[in-house]
Amino acid sequence: MTDHGAAARMLQAISTRLISETTCDSLYLQILDAASTLMSADAASVQMLDTDQESLLLLNWRNFHPSSAAYWQRVAAGAGSTCGRALRENNRVVVSDIESCEFMAGTQDQQEYRRSGIRAVQSTPLCSRSGKPLGMLSTHWTNPHMPTEEDFRLFDVLARQTADLIERTLAAEAIRESEERLRLITNTAPVTIWMTGIDKGCTYVNQAWLDFTGRPLEAAFGSGWADGIHPEDGKRSWDTYAKAFDSREPFQMDYRVRRHDGAYRWMRDTGVPRYHSDGAFAGYIGSAMDVTERKLAEEALSTINQRLIEAQEEERAHLARELHDDINQRLALLTTRLSALARAASTTEGKRTLEEAHEEVVSLTKDIQGLSHRLHPPRLEYLGIADAAAALCREISSQQGVEVCFQRESVPEELPKRISVCLYRVLQESLQNAAKHSSAEQIEVFLRGGGDHIELTIRDFGAGFDLEAATACGLGLTSMKERLRAVDGRLTIETKPQRGTLIRARVPLS
Repeated sequence: MTDHGAAARMLQAISTRLISETTCDSLYLQILDAASTLMSADAASVQMLDTDQESLLLLNWRNFHPSSAAYWQRVAAGAGSTCGRALRENNRVVVSDIESCEFMAGTQDQQEYRRSGIRAVQSTPLCSRSGKPLGMLSTHWTNPHMPTEEDFRLFDVLARQTADLIERTLAAEAIRESEERLRLITNTAPVTIWMTGIDKGCTYVNQAWLDFTGRPLEAAFGSGWADGIHPEDGKRSWDTYAKAFDSREPFQMDYRVRRHDGAYRWMRDTGVPRYHSDGAFAGYIGSAMDVTERKLAEEALSTINQRLIEAQEEERAHLARELHDDINQRLALLTTRLSALARAASTTEGKRTLEEAHEEVVSLTKDIQGLSHRLHPPRLEYLGIADAAAALCREISSQQGVEVCFQRESVPEELPKRISVCLYRVLQESLQNAAKHSSAEQIEVFLRGGGDHIELTIRDFGAGFDLEAATACGLGLTSMKERLRAVDGRLTIETKPQRGTLIRARVPLS
């Protein structure tokens, strides 16, 4: 007869071990001993549901014949055993005497029960707390036997504990498999992968990083990963990383790293914060890839673009001089001669014809002069970007009949010519587009220096436009972007139909 006090203490001991024990084999043996004790049984077994969800795998057993245990290593749902039937029906199955059991009659399972000296058996399905099938816990008797409901009361508590153990085992196995897959993926990835803890220190780098740097794993831990960064990039890179880390924001940065052969290579590093399942911050994870060839190509393209822009400006200056110094002077001389002819004309009609010709030539002279200034504004060269921009705003305001308000703040007195020309052309293109297409009554222009950069903003409160469509077919926006890219600048545009447009050009001065 079961000693309920001793049984309760046994179940409590198993619960305690379930919390602290890391090895499952000894726990399974203790569970089988407890099952045998609680049910006054002579043998017991515990099985786990296979991944196919249609068969059981034997985890451990007590008092089976070795041949029977080998036969029951895998039990299908259609087998002639109690565990097979319980799996099929998802209910407990009790057979008080295998010799009188109809579904066992003539089966190999019945022969194995006989080989192990078993006459009675029960199998209880094990399910997770959410109802998911996990396995089977069975007890066996050497004589015909029918367990009572009282026997099952404590046994079902044990079954609950066993289900928890199997679920924990499956979860641990899933974690191990996931970690192994992650290890294989990260170590075969064509990019370097890293992780940090909550103290900003590196806790993991993959094989690609070790191969690239030629340094041992432990050398990357903590702040060691930064030892190979080029001295000119070290502080900037750390500041970017630390700032993103403190604000828990993603980041991307480029820096040079010393390769195993001593050569420095450009790396593009991207990192994002990671969190535990409970939402607690766990550090950062990121990847870095060698972008040296891309950097060299971008620098070469930037150099080519800058040379093209400089050649274009030189050609503009040449055309402007030709228009101003030659054609404009010849037109001025023609104007004088026409004026003289008009005064000497003998008939009223002849005089009127010459005056009309004189007016047309004067108008043409103004147009050519304006074209000359647009091609190469001399005031930009002699007055600087701030005064040249102010003059351009006044000119557009006068010509287009739109109010252009210009403001300046902390603009450096001297700027590199290529930056001045770039900002002037961006302003020129933006004002012409706004005056022509926005239907705005007012345009605001703000030129501001910021120590290590200069920024130009143009805002109108007009019709706005479809940025995607304009980018696809408009040469003006493309030209502005290319000009800014050539001076390491950046162009941002905010616009919506009927909501106006904001254009911001920012250029570093370093």
